Amino acid sequence: MASLQEIENALIAINDAAFQELCDDYLLYAEEGSPDINRTGSQKGKKKTKSGTPDSFWLLPTGKYVFAEYTTKEKKGRKADFLNKLKDDIKKCLSPKITKVEINKIQKIILCFNSEILPQEMEILKTLLIISINLILLIQPTQMLITK
Repeated sequence: MASLQEIENALIAINDAAFQELCDDYLLYAEEGSPDINRTGSQKGKKKTKSGTPDSFWLLPTGKYVFAEYTTKEKKGRKADFLNKLKDDIKKCLSPKITKVEINKIQKIILCFNSEILPQEMEILKTLLIISINLILLIQPTQMLITK
């Protein structure tokens, strides 16, 4: 059986498409009600990602959306680049011009990434949210941090 450290190391080394697929599969089982995930950031039949926001989404029984964004951007070297990527992902999810979905129809934004996050970085991300939207951070996805 693989140790947690071996799993974490494998997740750090994984490519974008495989990480996105793994996270979608994880969310399928982790989220209540087995959502019907629309993988808009994946190219069908290929192990490749494509640009766009959100990377994945699903509709809740309430009629509101959950948006998921994924990144394997490393924090090494320029740590600001990693945080800026997460901030940009949140901002794009909250832009009706980009998503074609009004903000009041979004219930949750999930960010999945394979780097560590510091408390002060989490606080910065929380300032970008509208009060009624939950932010969930999936780290490697072995840890889940829920914030509001």
